[in-house]
Amino acid sequence: MKASIVHVIAALTLLAGPNGLADSPVDAARQATFSVTGKWSYSSRVPGYEPGKVTAWTLTTGATATWRPAIAAAGPVSVSLWLPIYAGSDGHVQVQVVAGGQTATRFVDEASGESRWIDLGQFQFDGKGGELLRITKVQAEGAARIGAARFEIRDPNNPAYIWQSRILDALRLEDAKIMDASFTKFTDLHDGDELYQAAGLLAARKVFPGCSATSFGPDAPATRSEIAGALAAIAPGSVLPSGETGVSGAELIQTSAQIVRRSGKNLDWLSPDARISQSQVFFAAALGLIRSESDPIAKTPVLTRGEAVLLLRRLQRIVVDQGPPTNARWHMTFDDEFNGNTLDASRWKSAAGGDSWGDLLSSRWPENITVSGGMMRIVTRKEDRGGKHWTSGNVATRAFRQAYGYFEARYRYAGASGLNNAFWTTADLNGKHFEIDFNEGHYPDEICTSLHQKDARDQSAATHTGLDLSQDFHVYGCQWNEHDVTFYFDGKEIYRASNAEAHFPGPLIFSTAVLPNWAGPVTDALDGKSMDVDWVRAYEKQ
Repeated sequence: MKASIVHVIAALTLLAGPNGLADSPVDAARQATFSVTGKWSYSSRVPGYEPGKVTAWTLTTGATATWRPAIAAAGPVSVSLWLPIYAGSDGHVQVQVVAGGQTATRFVDEASGESRWIDLGQFQFDGKGGELLRITKVQAEGAARIGAARFEIRDPNNPAYIWQSRILDALRLEDAKIMDASFTKFTDLHDGDELYQAAGLLAARKVFPGCSATSFGPDAPATRSEIAGALAAIAPGSVLPSGETGVSGAELIQTSAQIVRRSGKNLDWLSPDARISQSQVFFAAALGLIRSESDPIAKTPVLTRGEAVLLLRRLQRIVVDQGPPTNARWHMTFDDEFNGNTLDASRWKSAAGGDSWGDLLSSRWPENITVSGGMMRIVTRKEDRGGKHWTSGNVATRAFRQAYGYFEARYRYAGASGLNNAFWTTADLNGKHFEIDFNEGHYPDEICTSLHQKDARDQSAATHTGLDLSQDFHVYGCQWNEHDVTFYFDGKEIYRASNAEAHFPGPLIFSTAVLPNWAGPVTDALDGKSMDVDWVRAYEKQ
């Protein structure tokens, strides 16, 4: 899935100069804004211009960040930029100031020296509020970084005197309105339920259309051509038997089960009885296509559009979203479906005694891990414990270790910003170290994938999906071999990193952490939210 372009407009803080806002010739009704294009992520490594202020970074060539101060005063304005410095960053970042109908361009090095304010010069603003400061990443190497912009409004009659200083520092990436072509919002469906998610995804991916751009029509009969077209999109080459009427539940269940059997997807996670069963209904129930063998949908004579799209989305999850690639033979080496009432202590160990460090705002405890309803929940709580004001959790496989293979988990994010929702592995051997972050996810839509190696450069990518990843379960996967590490979202490759040092086995780890900046602002909305894991699986090539 290609990352969506993010566009953000957020109100920014105005810091008054010695005379305050009331004494300065500034139209307070005009609102300063900050916006970005491309994929930007908060930085956990480079601080802002003062404690508590954030910076952000991008690897996307052509990505921009723009501050518009909306100054309605005609006269001289000094413009400065907070330059976040980090080794390996972009050494040729374009900076432009547009003022008074003129554009001034220069390039800055963000890879050497110390983080600092740099003076871009004094510019004549025309009082119409159209001036801006823009950062653009113009070359492929390194990460471009942003921190803050400062605009010092000077007295036209005495330019040495500053009327007001505005520091625009609210890099609120999480305020983005990012629901784009990756999801269709139908007004006749209930926001948040399974049908809303299924219809919105399949319509956006041109698998199953709505009745219109905004209406899905869930109660209307599904046509045979609509279902046949959807099956062909999900599994090219699949054929729905011809007929003159609609499609029955039994017919679609049987056809879907046959598609799964022919798909080549690894089904080791199913019970042996389900794999060899001659009953398509039993097989479909084991797959999760239907709730149980007695699901009423199996006896529906003509499927509605809503019933059909639910079955089709579940089918897509099995033959498209999950499982290792079908161009090789795999066998499953680890699986946990979390079907009990407690975490299996023979397979997992939970962090105890706090397990916190540095600038994390949370400590980690076994009590924050619960298992029920077929899933593991890692719950975030606002409570003072372990020297922190929040608690979260961390679990790692007790004995299971594996180098190379395909690793995947199906989970949904906690529904609030400020939390790192992580699925990863790490290991140390003979002075060597690596960490593979299959996903460090941030609400609402960001996937962060990384390969960290002790003696090689970090390789990371941030993908904005255009989906609220707390509303539904998605599959996060990784294929790891001796040459590279390839990351997947719902079966689609999203990033690839070259492997220099990750050549020895590591455990499977799930963890959450409350972070001060990188995952967005921390608010009380996070209290009680959980990262919910449906299952986790590992495979190796035969």
